[in-house]
Amino acid sequence: MIEPCPLRISPMTHNLSFFILVFTLAGLIPALAHGNRPFLTDDGDISELGEFEVQLWTEVAMDPGGEGWPAAPLFHAEIATTQFQGLEFTLGSGLGWDLDGEFTLVNPTIEAKALLLSAEGPRPGIALAIGVHPPLGFGSEFNPGTSVYGLVPVTFADEESPLALHLNLGWAVGYESGFQTGGPLAGLGLEWSPGGGDIAWIADAFAGDPGDPQADWGSSTTTQLGLRWGLSDQVTWDAGVLRSLDGDWMVQSGVVLVFGGTAAP
Repeated sequence: MIEPCPLRISPMTHNLSFFILVFTLAGLIPALAHGNRPFLTDDGDISELGEFEVQLWTEVAMDPGGEGWPAAPLFHAEIATTQFQGLEFTLGSGLGWDLDGEFTLVNPTIEAKALLLSAEGPRPGIALAIGVHPPLGFGSEFNPGTSVYGLVPVTFADEESPLALHLNLGWAVGYESGFQTGGPLAGLGLEWSPGGGDIAWIADAFAGDPGDPQADWGSSTTTQLGLRWGLSDQVTWDAGVLRSLDGDWMVQSGVVLVFGGTAAP
């Protein structure tokens, strides 16, 4: 386990770091690259053979009436690649500050995702994702145990329809000085692209926490409204507003950049 670092920053520095990240990402967009970062739900698809898909996003917890900070940012980065036909690997983590102003490092995510059935016409796309969150990190967003999860994402997306539906079902198990009772995972997402354009409106919900199977459903069940905008064939930007059943609010925004793509004929 990584030992905590007692790092605190002022609200002014915290706000400055957030805007620096936003403008840095904005500067990257014109030069880089086609992706669909899922919000809360995963999709029944993987990246193309030979591609590297980079996902960068910021989520900001909101608590304007609390005793600590009115807002606290977490910065996330994930990279996914498909170097073997039908099998995608993902590695990612996050860091930032909580509402008490304390620095935190999130458990990393290591995931393998196999495409079981590719979507074609009315036929859904089906995948199987198996991942682990090792006990590396510190702070309030860190879980000292190891969690392992399995998830089956199913996507119904007909090219001739403006609607796409994502269904997720899975299970997560925790380990800390012995196996803990597992918890179910379930997600439902809806995308609507009016006129088949580059902008998609999204509403989704996810129950359960793959990184913390012992989390109660009030805090681990989250709903979201947002949008996804394909800025080009190679870059996607998205943003959303989230609310948990416990009443916690959060906003997030991110980009997906895709490099390479050397698929074999």
